[in-house]
Amino acid sequence: EWRPYEAVTKWRSKPGWPVLVQYHMDGSASYVVGDCVLDGDSRCYATWHPEMFLRTEGNLWGTEDAGRMARVNHFTWAVNMSFDRHVRAKFAPFG
Repeated sequence: EWRPYEAVTKWRSKPGWPVLVQYHMDGSASYVVGDCVLDGDSRCYATWHPEMFLRTEGNLWGTEDAGRMARVNHFTWAVNMSFDRHVRAKFAPFG
């Protein structure tokens, strides 16, 4: 059922707390939109996990802090690591 846009919501948000909204319409795909505002125009990034790590043989599978990733956009993480050979690796959303 089509509903017109409403500028007011019952949802209570807090500065610095990411908000995820799932949109769905019958006969169409659903999708998730995320956003986060600290205060005024200051932004933060929405993500499923509070932190992310790249675990590899090169950082002893996470026993060294070298694999800690940084949020660079909504749901996007990055880390710079250099290797002199092919290494096995995995992403892990926990410390």
